[in-house]
Amino acid sequence: MKFFKISVCIAVAFLAVQCNDDVENSIEEIQEVQPQEVSEEILNKLKTIGFNVSDIPVTSTKGGVVVERDIFIPYSNLEETNFNKQAFLSLMSCQNSRDVKIKNDLGDNAAGKALNAAILRWNSINSSILNIRTVTSGQDITIRLDGGRLATNTYGQGSFPSSGKPGATIDINLDASASVINNGGVLTQAQWVNVITHEIGHNIGLLHIEQASFGTQIATTVTDDPRSIMRIDTRDIVGLTRLTTNDRTAVRTMYSEFNNSLCK
Repeated sequence: MKFFKISVCIAVAFLAVQCNDDVENSIEEIQEVQPQEVSEEILNKLKTIGFNVSDIPVTSTKGGVVVERDIFIPYSNLEETNFNKQAFLSLMSCQNSRDVKIKNDLGDNAAGKALNAAILRWNSINSSILNIRTVTSGQDITIRLDGGRLATNTYGQGSFPSSGKPGATIDINLDASASVINNGGVLTQAQWVNVITHEIGHNIGLLHIEQASFGTQIATTVTDDPRSIMRIDTRDIVGLTRLTTNDRTAVRTMYSEFNNSLCK
């Protein structure tokens, strides 16, 4: 992902983003089309959503654009102006949400020490059945050092639920840095609490709020939450001290005891 943005592993296809075997043109057909110029407006919107438009060329094709080589986005999706409503890509089952087990493989460092505080943020949501705890074995999620898998300006990367289970991994890059955060220095423990809270949000299903049009929007949430923990830009979240009402409402709607809970 681009400069100081939090990355996330997204499943083979977004709900509203079609991969190439789901669209009119196959990858082979798209590659045969002569590249057309993509407007600056479209590029800026893709950048806002979180796609890499600097390192991987965006190709214009019939009805939309192809980003990151194999993701087709219809122009109709890009006309969507509300990217700030909370949304999820996939959900855990209600049963699995009651006991989400995380193994801490980060070690004795600022991020490793931040995990429990991050878990507490999600566990403190009233009227939600979501419960997360740390374990030494039998984990659903492993939070680990990235081992060089992430870019130098990417702090963390989560994964989405699959088959009713939480996303299986969270990678953390202890050495990540951006000149606009701590003057290019590493994150403090308090800042890692926010990054890890954000990544856990992905593992329980939440999208970046700027990417809401690619998932299932949660009707009970508001359309403008500038202090949500699920904002895509690390600068927006490192100074936070709590989840917003909107963050809490989203999880309460996804995982609750009530009949209108979205989990099954």
